[in-house]
Amino acid sequence: MTQSQNRFVLITGASKGIGKAAALLLAQEGTHLYLTGKTHYHELEAWAEELSGRYGIFCQPFLCDMGDPLAVEQLFSQIKRLDVLINNAGITWSGPLQEMTIEEWTQLMHTTL
Repeated sequence: MTQSQNRFVLITGASKGIGKAAALLLAQEGTHLYLTGKTHYHELEAWAEELSGRYGIFCQPFLCDMGDPLAVEQLFSQIKRLDVLINNAGITWSGPLQEMTIEEWTQLMHTTL
């Protein structure tokens, strides 16, 4: 048994990029996973099913906007055990900073930090 087995890890922003790669690596080690994404739930669900089937792990997807405190609270109310958090979710701003609204700034900070 590896050190990762019997651990439950939450990966935010797990539907693509670094989060998706981290999920694959941890699943290969036998880690049980909770995966979140802000959009594309069906793709995230299919990814979770693939990881669960291929590696025999528990893998549960959640649609969750990590910048929304109520959504995060609801997410954590559904998670019964958590050993590790990989806080990978993030959003970016591509325009001039002075054109960013307060609402956009707040969303950026809540999601990325």
